[in-house]
This record gives sequence, C-alpha cells and structure tokens, in this order.
Amino acid sequence: MEDGIAKLRDLIGVDHLVYHSSETWIEPVRRSVYSPHLPGAWIKRYLQMGYVDVDPVLREGFLRTLPFDWSELKVQNEKEMSFMLDALAHAVGHYASPYR
Repeated sequence: MEDGIAKLRDLIGVDHLVYHSSETWIEPVRRSVYSPHLPGAWIKRYLQMGYVDVDPVLREGFLRTLPFDWSELKVQNEKEMSFMLDALAHAVGHYASPYR
C-alpha cells in the first residue's frame, strides 16, 4: 500500500497523499487514516489535538468516492479553520481563503 500511495503521489505531483478507509459510514473509524508520507510532527499533533473530530478533510472524505484536493474544501466553522491553519503551519495541506 505504501509503495502505491508514493507512486500515485509522485504521478500527480503533490507533496502529501492520504488514503482514508472506514468500516462504517455511521462513524469514522479512528484507525482508518493511512499516510506514511505525512510529517511525524503533524501526525503526533493531529492525534494529540483530537483533530479526527473536526477535520474537514476527513468529513469530506466520507461524502465522496473519488479523490479530491484540499483546495476544494469548504470550511464550515472556526474549528475547521483552526485545523486548516495548524495543518499549514506543519507544512500539510493547501488552503487559499477562509470560509469560501
């Protein structure tokens, strides 16, 4: 899986690619995120801050079946905006303007 994700990431020319999978549509499974290429400091922060509960990327992932870019996200509230800004501070993600 790791090699496939790395090849796809390089093919489409992005810095990070995350694979989300879940066993249920009712509630996201916390162990469902797989990305061996995200910075370790970000993964640690994500877990410490409980970002699984406010992550708009995760929310959107459960609504779509096809890949998407962070730039397509619609941030819905201040908690999501805070998450996105923290991700950017850790060199993860892409976001152009608040509350698009």
